[in-house]
Parts: sequence; C-alpha cells; structure tokens
Amino acid sequence: MSGLKLVWTSHNFLPHEPIFLDDRKARQNLVSACDAIICFDQKSKVKLIETFSAQNLTIIPPAEPVVLSNQSVADTRAELGIQSDSLHFLALGHVREYKGPDLFLEAAIEAQISGHATVAGSPGEPELMAKLSLLSDELEKHEIANSLKFSFLSESEFGNLMFSADFLVCPFRRISNSGIVNNAMELGIPLILPDLASLNWVPRASALWYDPNNEVAGLASALKIAETLSSQEIDLMKDSSKNYMKDRSWDNYVTKYIEVYQGLL
Repeated sequence: MSGLKLVWTSHNFLPHEPIFLDDRKARQNLVSACDAIICFDQKSKVKLIETFSAQNLTIIPPAEPVVLSNQSVADTRAELGIQSDSLHFLALGHVREYKGPDLFLEAAIEAQISGHATVAGSPGEPELMAKLSLLSDELEKHEIANSLKFSFLSESEFGNLMFSADFLVCPFRRISNSGIVNNAMELGIPLILPDLASLNWVPRASALWYDPNNEVAGLASALKIAETLSSQEIDLMKDSSKNYMKDRSWDNYVTKYIEVYQGLL
C-alpha cells in the first residue's frame, strides 16, 4: 500500500536462533514479499530457489567495511596482558552458542597452549556465560593466559582487538557465512576454522582446518599446530587471504547494491 520496495539480503538461510514459532514459514513469507533478494554465492541462490521459489535474485560476493583501530597493537596487547613473545588467539563477536566460544576455551585447555586466549563480544545466554566463566577458572588453574571481555564492542574496540590477533579462532558449530572471517582475511589474519561445507568459500591456504565431528580434540590439534608454524608459513596464509579479498572492496559491494536498488525504480 505504501509503494515501498522490499529487498532482503540472505545473510543466513534461516536464523541461527529461533525467532518465530515457525522460522521456515516466516522466511517463506519474507521471500514471497520481496521485490529483490541479494545472496552471496551460487549455492545459496539455488537453495533459495529450490526451497522458497525465490525470484529476482542477485549474487553479490560479500565484503565488509574497513576495520579501524585507535591505538597501537602494542598498547592493546599490554591492556590484555599478552606477553611480547606470546601468540594471541582471538575469538571475537557476539558470544553465542553456535559460534562455539566454549569449544575454543576447552580446546585451549586440552592443548595446553602457551599463547594467550581471548574471547570478546556482547554476552549471550546466561547458561553459556556461566559455562565460560567456569572454563576461565579452569584456564587459570592450568596457568593458561586468557582475557574474557563480555560487553558491547565499539568499532574502535573491535578494530583494536582484530589488529592484535595472531590467529582468529572461529569454532562455529554451524554457520552460513561470516563477516568476521572476511574482516580477518582483509587484514591478513590467519584463521582457525572447522571444515564445514558452508565454509568452503574460504581459501584452504588461509586457515588451519579441523574436523567438526571431533570439535574439541580437532581444535586443540589446530591450536598446537599454530604454535609451531614458521613465519614463512604464516605469511603464506596471510597472502592467500589478502589475494582472495583484493577484488571484494566495500566500495564495490556498495556500488552493486545501488545497481539493484536502481533496477527497482
């Protein structure tokens, strides 16, 4: 009635956490009402068509705004208590069950890492937060250096943490795609990821991969491997990511969105 056009970006096929009584039916209603749908790859496009009979789809490979910081890496590491010769393993973003922050801390304990483990982001469900608190106590017992920062992160806080990381650890239990993985690749930060089919868009050389069917032990093994990599091996991971992301600038991404909007006028 208003004459407004509806454009949906299919970031996730279905919500990670329940929203409606029937999320699939709600998604069908959304898709049916859309004048245009933006998805990130051919696989998701086909799935939307087959599942929801979606129409007027455009593929725009994802990109993220430039990550900015407002202090030096040395200052951020000092604030977190990271020793100068320690690797910084970072899990960053909203603290949610599907992102597996508990798996990260459990794996750090099993691997007995010599590096520093950080989990940072806005807090999630009380049960998960209580579990992370207990795991932090366990890390302390094992004398594993760690930082837990459970609060909303400003853009500069987010950027400071990203630039301070030696590895971004993303122990997803399930995922469709990930903006923070793109952030890391743009910055050339090596990744540690589960070998999920939904992450097969990430270049193999950009990450250390572990078996998602053996979550804690697999991730622990990847953390141990990370601590043995040479500077040359780490540089290869960085180069792989930066080369993959060089044509995925935020400016190009926005330009392609504008083209979709203009096509609806």
